[in-house]
Amino acid sequence: MIPETWLKERLETTDAQELFKRELMSSGLSEADMQKLLARGPSPHWTEKWRAFTSRMVAGDELWFFESPPETWSNLVGRAGCALVRSRRIVDSIVSRVN
Repeated sequence: MIPETWLKERLETTDAQELFKRELMSSGLSEADMQKLLARGPSPHWTEKWRAFTSRMVAGDELWFFESPPETWSNLVGRAGCALVRSRRIVDSIVSRVN
């Protein structure tokens, strides 16, 4: 499980396409490359994993974006993704970016 200190921002959506766009916008891709990837959308495999992840949500749950500290990225063990938070505790997470 990821540490609570990695939580960065509460997400307002569970829409896979919106979150895919968010990831692409923070990736530093050229506008042309970003538009190509947005047109394709997230992979079917990722979409299925995302649906399974969000299906575990119950009333009152929150989704948070998480990212490991800069030193983990420098040491090639960085992780980022989404955490499922219930009653202020992380109960599950899904990784969307690694290095």
